[in-house]
Amino acid sequence: MRPRTLLAGLLLTAALTGGGAYALSSAQPAKQAVSAPSGPPPVPVVADAVRAAMCRSTCAASATVQAYNTDTIRTQVQGQITQVAFKEGQAVHAGDLLAQIDPRPFQAQLDQAIANRERDEGRKLVNAQANLQRDSQLMARGYATPQTVDLDKAIRVSSALR
Repeated sequence: MRPRTLLAGLLLTAALTGGGAYALSSAQPAKQAVSAPSGPPPVPVVADAVRAAMCRSTCAASATVQAYNTDTIRTQVQGQITQVAFKEGQAVHAGDLLAQIDPRPFQAQLDQAIANRERDEGRKLVNAQANLQRDSQLMARGYATPQTVDLDKAIRVSSALR
């Protein structure tokens, strides 16, 4: 076979193949367009003259209203609330007084702690005086050092000052 004949045959084959593919691709959308279901019928539009009038429109419905911002309040201590210092829906800021807790239980705890401290300091003072008297007698006999007696005096003085 000659190269020209071979080339002509290849070109003829490519042209027929391309033409057939084009014919098939252009024929399929036409079939789809015909078979596509039509939508609802169009709605007629009617024009009317513009006029001013009161339009009374009411809507009765149940709804739920939700706040834009909410916050959870946690107490640092527990107790009975004696006063609420804000109204529901009121805007509050950091540091504002929101509620007051009954201070009586906390005052009782403070008073108990002060009483315990004073009792313990009183015991320390009595113990320091007894140690000073005991060590002074032992130093007179030569069994205790002057440093021990001086330490007992310092403890007694510091306990008395509190």
